[in-house]
Amino acid sequence: MISSSNGLVAAVCAAAVLGVAADVLPSWNGGRLSEWQKNADVGEMCVKDGILSGVVTGRDGQLYARMKNMFDARSNRFFTFRMKAARGGTGQLFWIHRGAKGPSEVFQHRFKVRGDGNWHDYKVRPGWYGPEKIAALRFDFPCSFEGGTKFELSDISVIEDGEAVDFPASDANGVAFSLAAPTGIHYYALTWSGSETSDGSLHFSTPPDGKRHAYWLDLRKAHNRGVKTWKGRIIDFTVMQPFAEREMPVEDLRFLKEKPDLPPDPVITSAIPSEAIPRAGRPFTVEAVVRNFGTRPAEHLRFSFDGLPDGVRLLDPAELSPEEPLPGSDGAESIGNDCGPQLPQERVFRFHMGDLGAGRHVFGLSLSADGTQPGRIEIVADVKPSLGLARQDYPAEPKPVDTAPYKIGALMFPGWVSHKWHAVWSHDHARKPVLGWYDEQDPETVDWQIKYLAENGISFVSVCWYWRNGVPARNHWMRSFRKARYRKYLNWHVMWDNSYNSLADQEKLAHYWCTNCFDDVQYHRIDGKPVVAICNPVGMENRTKGDGGAKRLLDMTREIARSYGFPGVYFVAMRGMGQDSEDPAFLRKFADFGFDVTTVYGFRGGIPGSAEFERRQRTYKALAGLSLPHWRQLRRNGTLPFWPSITTGYDDRPWRGEKVLEIRGYNVADFAAICRDAKTFSDESGIRTFLLGPLDEWGEGSIGYPNHEHGFGIFEAVRDTFGRKPAGGWPVNHAPEDVGLTCPHL
Repeated sequence: MISSSNGLVAAVCAAAVLGVAADVLPSWNGGRLSEWQKNADVGEMCVKDGILSGVVTGRDGQLYARMKNMFDARSNRFFTFRMKAARGGTGQLFWIHRGAKGPSEVFQHRFKVRGDGNWHDYKVRPGWYGPEKIAALRFDFPCSFEGGTKFELSDISVIEDGEAVDFPASDANGVAFSLAAPTGIHYYALTWSGSETSDGSLHFSTPPDGKRHAYWLDLRKAHNRGVKTWKGRIIDFTVMQPFAEREMPVEDLRFLKEKPDLPPDPVITSAIPSEAIPRAGRPFTVEAVVRNFGTRPAEHLRFSFDGLPDGVRLLDPAELSPEEPLPGSDGAESIGNDCGPQLPQERVFRFHMGDLGAGRHVFGLSLSADGTQPGRIEIVADVKPSLGLARQDYPAEPKPVDTAPYKIGALMFPGWVSHKWHAVWSHDHARKPVLGWYDEQDPETVDWQIKYLAENGISFVSVCWYWRNGVPARNHWMRSFRKARYRKYLNWHVMWDNSYNSLADQEKLAHYWCTNCFDDVQYHRIDGKPVVAICNPVGMENRTKGDGGAKRLLDMTREIARSYGFPGVYFVAMRGMGQDSEDPAFLRKFADFGFDVTTVYGFRGGIPGSAEFERRQRTYKALAGLSLPHWRQLRRNGTLPFWPSITTGYDDRPWRGEKVLEIRGYNVADFAAICRDAKTFSDESGIRTFLLGPLDEWGEGSIGYPNHEHGFGIFEAVRDTFGRKPAGGWPVNHAPEDVGLTCPHL
């Protein structure tokens, strides 16, 4: 529960508890467990020795109980139980109010069930709310339990713990508190519910120093799908560590009308070499991100280094004492505005120094300001030997690596213009590309990309493409590609990120493709047919059933393409996240819709129905071991050919805070193992086309392009596995700086 060391929460919490008679809260133990009833998707249920047991036989297994004594919905009341299950997943608790006809998705809460076959104690905060007392509860098992999953339950109860919250949102524009987060980069969430909202949240990050810091967050900025969520009466409020699914103990919690006066608190949140792959023989630069967590400006910033190699000094000592103050926090949070501009309380500082020399160097950077204690961060500089390459005035022409008989493609997200980079450098600076914070609107950037792709065995890219209100959107990469000098070394095709469909819009879209995409000589073709990948094909079917569904839309597009002289269209069903399914009935749909081949936007290792699917934290090592068995199962179950996904990991915290998935420990060695498994699978199955990636989901953590953390290791693993090494050796992978250039950047 929320806590307060100085009682400042009491004013807004008191209304929830004063003058209210105590409810009799329900509990079910021993024989009382038989008061829980089941629906038709639960069988063999009985109560014995204080344990309620049974088997979930269908996708919608439910238990429900009516209250002998109805109770009020209060934020400090928890639903607790003990449970043992062989499978995990997401369960739901519904509460039904007095006078309601039945359960509603408005009054429910989801929780995670652990499926390791052991007993676990659960303490679920539903954030209950509603107009009347609670008259009944319904417990829904995860749908992954379908097919005969045994369960055991005991010690079910509703308990009260801590202070309740109940106040009008209009009484507070924001919240202030202090929090000591563990070391490392962490992501947290403010969550609340109220009389007019059930899912309010705002995500924020903490600095990596493990110290206590004060925070001010403007809750008026919180929206869900464009709808304001800080409204009505707030009756639940928590600070959560979402991956661990536990509440964080905060101090000095205050709901305030005005921005508080918090002293300046500048913190170095990240510091890395400015060049993703620094090399000996040229000056070295440190790039540091600094953020002020206080609301007052940080005046007279002072930086200092310790532990630098002997003889290394700053070229411009004035960089250690910047004149401009760092503004204070305005209550915004860049996770909540992940595609927005740089926050005013953040800045990147660069420090230029002499050549460090080859080797691994570890040194410190400290920062202080008026009225603050110094903070320090450690910098690791792995400086590589010079490549001794001659200076150039433009990236050299690619020397493509032959991968026959294998054909390696890659997924691309062309989103890297203007403000998009902020979420990455602000929250995971180590992902910095070898090309720097590049600008894809410049053809020279695309030529560097083509060079890296061709010289490491990648011959085509599937490019995210958008169609908004009858016109293309985010089309800049395609325009730059058409102007690139080295375009002849790479094929590309549209990967349409469709979000809505109609027959009329599909017709307009098909004509646009024929006249603006398929006409490109570098457009990817199979058997002469231009390739189009379509994301969310199931959604396309569902949205257009009245017009004949996905099959009619695909057939119409093929007919239009033939009218322009193309032999048809080769359609790829691009399954999205959560669709790594091996279910034959699910896979058969894509053949019925008229697709030619299926694939997935990066395999993430969570097969729907498996315990792994529900884990929001997974390991890349485990993912590497799942790829080959998954491909073999798809081959056994599928009715269409498929392009196996050689996955580049996933960790989208910079983009979405805590909302989706973190695959930990992405590394070159395990990626190389997946490549070797792909070659083994190709040799045993005859499947020759593989889809790498995504390459450049810098915000989602699916990365193949060279970067600070992995260098060129990911691309070189592809090259070394599938490529034919030329007699003169592999082309030398290098950064622009290695030939005296700088990639166009923002």
